[in-house]
Amino acid sequence: MGTLADIVNVKIALNTTSVQRGVFGIPLIAAPHASFSELVRIYTDFDSDNPDNLPQSLQTALSDGFAQTPRPAQIKVGRMSILKAAIEPVDAVALAVYSLKIGSTVVSVTAAASPTTSTIATQLASAINTAALGVTATAVAGVVELAFAGAIVPITTFSKIQWGAITPSATAGIVAADLGAIQAADSAWYVLHLTERTKARVLDAAAWVETQDKLFVTASAESGILVPGTTTDLLSALKDANYFRTVAAYHGAADTEYADVAWAARVLPIQPGGETWALKRLASITADNLSATDRATVFSKGGNTFERYSDTLAMTNPGKVAAGEWIDVIRFRDWLKDYIQTSMVQLMVNRDKVPYTDGGIQLLGNNLRASLREGQRVGGIAPDETDADGKPVPGFNVTIPLASEVSDAIKASRVVYLKFNARIAGAIHVADITGALAYSLD
Repeated sequence: MGTLADIVNVKIALNTTSVQRGVFGIPLIAAPHASFSELVRIYTDFDSDNPDNLPQSLQTALSDGFAQTPRPAQIKVGRMSILKAAIEPVDAVALAVYSLKIGSTVVSVTAAASPTTSTIATQLASAINTAALGVTATAVAGVVELAFAGAIVPITTFSKIQWGAITPSATAGIVAADLGAIQAADSAWYVLHLTERTKARVLDAAAWVETQDKLFVTASAESGILVPGTTTDLLSALKDANYFRTVAAYHGAADTEYADVAWAARVLPIQPGGETWALKRLASITADNLSATDRATVFSKGGNTFERYSDTLAMTNPGKVAAGEWIDVIRFRDWLKDYIQTSMVQLMVNRDKVPYTDGGIQLLGNNLRASLREGQRVGGIAPDETDADGKPVPGFNVTIPLASEVSDAIKASRVVYLKFNARIAGAIHVADITGALAYSLD
């Protein structure tokens, strides 16, 4: 018996491959901790009950981020290496039960009739070591220091116990190694924050981020920042390194608040190209009262501020990276690069081939133009306008060759060279208005 294929044979290819675009609206807070074993965990809201038993610094950073309106749909937390972690009894209560969960095992002790925090710490250290859970505990002056024999064993539940100091690993190059591991585990984030304010680790993170298509936003309360002649402070070091991917702010409460997390969380929900990082109000963050000299000093060192401009208005300014470029320009450039790249790849992989002909080159040129028009739509590239004489001023132009203009050698390499120029839309931060009042307009 014959089939319809004997008459009409149909083959349909699925040219529907999509290319994942980059992520430009999600922050990641990296911190040394032992609250979970995976390298990255996603949070979609703030829970004051702290079910993951995060250190207070991480809890504060998440709280400051999720307090903003608008705010990101999620904030990620990355785990950095630790040398040791301390836990301590909240207080000393007779016959009270003190417990923690290490991995899947609950370790608990009952305080004596007349306890001190030191005797409770000694009990806890003994119980932890007896349980043989891959953690070595040492009691020191009312604190239990925990050292991990190998991989982190998560410590997830406390009862009448709290985190003490957590000491990050001091291995050379560990910040870059940790951030690289976090990136390998989950690269779908754009802005990095550290809970730590240590200058050396901030500088290490800034050096790492400069090699990535990401931003690093941090804050410091270092007193030297406000001293005009000082050149050894954090902001000066970042400016001297000419970092285009690090944003640093002076914030007087940086040791207890995370204005950097709040700032990024406030801006990241806005489409790249549609935002400025200046003039942003931040919820839950204490504003500084800076003198004109203080402000000028911070700005001269490539820094930013969150300060009061009136009794009821506090805002961020100026919105620049350490090297002096506007933050929104850097973010939009990253977005545009990704959009052009993914759009072009998607076009090419869904065709059997793009020929090296006028038609094939024009196909790529049209794809590039479409990406640039999307850049106009989101607000990063200036729209087509007119000058004072009514002549058109395009927002961008694209230069593509004719196939006949390309040498045989270049054609043989199968590489086509396209160029574009685009006008940045920019943003207005200051309005300088001059006027006059008179009895007539003559």
